[in-house]
Amino acid sequence: MNKKAWLGLLVILGVARVQTPQAQTDAGPRPRPEAVVVQTWMDRLQVAAPKMAGGSPSRKGNVVLAEPAPSVLPATTGMSSSTYNQLAMQQLVTDWRESKKEADFEKIAEQVHMVATENGIMSKVTVETSRGTNALVRYQTVDERKRGEAPWTCASPTKATEEMPLGCYYIWSIRNGRETSSTYSKYRIAAPEEKITLLEK
Repeated sequence: MNKKAWLGLLVILGVARVQTPQAQTDAGPRPRPEAVVVQTWMDRLQVAAPKMAGGSPSRKGNVVLAEPAPSVLPATTGMSSSTYNQLAMQQLVTDWRESKKEADFEKIAEQVHMVATENGIMSKVTVETSRGTNALVRYQTVDERKRGEAPWTCASPTKATEEMPLGCYYIWSIRNGRETSSTYSKYRIAAPEEKITLLEK
C-alpha cells in the first residue's frame, strides 16, 4: 500500500499517536475519544500495510472472511482495491471531522473492519464478566446488527480471549440462554490487545 497516502491520512486526523488503550467496561471509565480510536486504527493499518499484498489470510474462529463486493471498486476507476479503500477511508475521516456525527464515525469503523478482516489485522480481545466465568460471550459489529446478521459466539466461555478484526462492536454475555449484560454497549477494538469487562445484571 502507498505509505504516503497513510501519512497524509495521519495529517488529516491531526491528533497525537496513542499508547496502549485502557480497559473498557460497562461501568468503568469514559470510552476513549473517537479521534484517539481512529488514530489507533490508522496506525495499526499503516504498520500492517507491507503485509497486505499477496492475498487475504484466513480469520481464526467461526468467522468466515467475506469476499469484497464487486460494487466496492467501480471497473471504470482503474484503481487497485487497496488504493480505492485508502481513498474511501480518507474521505470518510474527512466527513467525520466536519460533522462529528456518530453515524459518520460508524462508517469509518465499518471501512476499517472490512480492510482489517480482508487482511487479517486482528486484536486479541480478553472479555471478563462481573459474575465470574462460564458465561457465553457474543459479539457483532454495529453494521452487522444493522443488516440483521446473527452474532458470533466466542470459542470458549469467559474468561475468553478472541481474535477480532479492528472495528466497533456490540459485545454481551449470556447465561442459561438469557442475556446478562447490555446488548447495546459498544466497544471500540483498536489496540493489539484489548480488555473488556461486562457488567452483568
